[in-house]
Amino acid sequence: MRIGLYITALGPGGAERVVSRLSNILKNHGHSVYVILSETENMAYPLDGTLIDLGIRSEKSFFKRIAVLVKRIRALKRIKKNEPLDVVISFLDGANIVNILAKDKHTKAYASIRNHQSSILLNKSRFGVLLHRISMGFLYRQAAGIINVSKVVAIDTGDLYKIPRHKLTVLYNPYDIALIQQSSLEDAPRDFLSFIEDKSKVICSTGRLQHQKGFWHLLKVFSQ
Repeated sequence: MRIGLYITALGPGGAERVVSRLSNILKNHGHSVYVILSETENMAYPLDGTLIDLGIRSEKSFFKRIAVLVKRIRALKRIKKNEPLDVVISFLDGANIVNILAKDKHTKAYASIRNHQSSILLNKSRFGVLLHRISMGFLYRQAAGIINVSKVVAIDTGDLYKIPRHKLTVLYNPYDIALIQQSSLEDAPRDFLSFIEDKSKVICSTGRLQHQKGFWHLLKVFSQ
């Protein structure tokens, strides 16, 4: 198959790492892989396959962001037509919106949801939540399918956006087990070893310092 993986940028994030790994996995399985980025500055991970740069950078002001959205939709439509691709899988909300609105009758548009959406909406007003559910629900129902990062996320996605169950798929994040095993045999950095050598208990975790990551759970567990 000719598969497109679309994400806005390839900075140092979890979804971006998944795109990197999938490009390698899919290519090794004999597929033609096209990694499509809206902008290619500060790429944090290696890629396999053909890299396509839309060259349309993000903007901060509302009206410029609308213009950027329209430009990206048009650019992705051209790519779907000219390549042509069998399927385009997008990652994260911004890319999902562009991918679905750039629908092509010859190319299936799959959106992937990497977060538990209901948790993200907890801090929004009732009107904001309602507006989000209606607009994004309508949009996601137009996709060929929704790929979810876990079973819990798939259930939440279906309930929140009223998406039929047959359109929901679970695909866990890919990991290179051999690489992890190889890395486990390497010596840890000296500064890390000096940090833990006089401590009886150590908990390691990584992620952004945001509410969604729930680091307070680790602090509670550690104290107990």
